[in-house]
Amino acid sequence: MPASQISSYTQQFKIQISHTPSRKSVEFGMFLTSFNDSYKPNFKSTQVYGRMDPIVNFQNTSRVITIAFVVPAESEEVARNNLRDLSDLAKFQYPEYTKADRVSGIQNSPICTMKVHNLVSEGGEPLYGYFSGFDFSPVNESGYFIDDDNFLFPKEYKVSLTFNVLHTKPVGWLNNTWLNNQGILSSTRPKQIGSLLLTIEAPDAAGAAPVEQDGVDSVVVQAAQDIMSDVV
Repeated sequence: MPASQISSYTQQFKIQISHTPSRKSVEFGMFLTSFNDSYKPNFKSTQVYGRMDPIVNFQNTSRVITIAFVVPAESEEVARNNLRDLSDLAKFQYPEYTKADRVSGIQNSPICTMKVHNLVSEGGEPLYGYFSGFDFSPVNESGYFIDDDNFLFPKEYKVSLTFNVLHTKPVGWLNNTWLNNQGILSSTRPKQIGSLLLTIEAPDAAGAAPVEQDGVDSVVVQAAQDIMSDVV
């Protein structure tokens, strides 16, 4: 890529993405071109005769992060790695099955983690979620590296992601105190039980470590049960 093309961007960052079922990860050096962090409180509205306003009940708050960036390559080796990692990221959009030859069911949904410095993180740790959009395309104006086999490796990609955040612990207020950083639940890694995600690695009152039993931690704090009871 011409030096003038690289200098047209401001500052290079890193984005780290992991695929929970396969435990595989990719990391890109990239130039951020667009970033949006959207929060949407959802309410159930019921119209009542004689009232000017409906009765509203809070349901949840969803969070969606959309990010766009450019992935450059200053050498053929880097261009090869970028193409490989973008191909892996495309594979991250698919689930894990119980069998390879005759698919009998989905064992794990394509849940991922994503971290972009402090912009996409919680306490320095990646956020859990799933992608509802992933697009990438080469920038033809920047050109290609061509190897001896006539394989093409773009010198620059444009990438956009839509990431739906899954909250791994209660988020909100209790007695005028924000819970997110304190955490009623102490773990940052969720367990997937059917379609429900729970963080269940919190110690009990005596400080005992959680015990694995049939693939699910046996120590589940009461707070998680209370919060998730309306979902199950």
